[in-house]
Amino acid sequence: MGNITAMYRWFAIVYLIGMFFLMPGFVFLLSLGGSVVLWSVIGPIIILCVIIGIINFIQNKRPSLLPEFLRDWEFMPLPLRSLEPYDKAATSFPCCKSCRNEATEEKNEQSRRSSTSSANSSHNNETSNPDNDPS
Repeated sequence: MGNITAMYRWFAIVYLIGMFFLMPGFVFLLSLGGSVVLWSVIGPIIILCVIIGIINFIQNKRPSLLPEFLRDWEFMPLPLRSLEPYDKAATSFPCCKSCRNEATEEKNEQSRRSSTSSANSSHNNETSNPDNDPS
């Protein structure tokens, strides 16, 4: 959790709101419907979490036991396997400029610089290479 919070600064607030307000409120509302309703909703969620935990454990310890597509989560859509799309949305608001991760912005800037410099160096190599000289 600490690494996620360090990378996505808004995550701590969302986590606190979700775990201490939304989730208990959801469970309370379900309990008003009776124990059958509560366990009919919570049961499949618990089973899904256990299955995901088992797959994660096997991915880390013995990935050869899993089918090829389950050896990583790349088959899942990006919003289901990464917080990056949510980070872009959360930090796009003007009020969240302080939440933007400077490290991510520096990384993007460095990748732009390196792609520009590599394009320039390949262009320079083509023009300065005597093998390419047409005369």
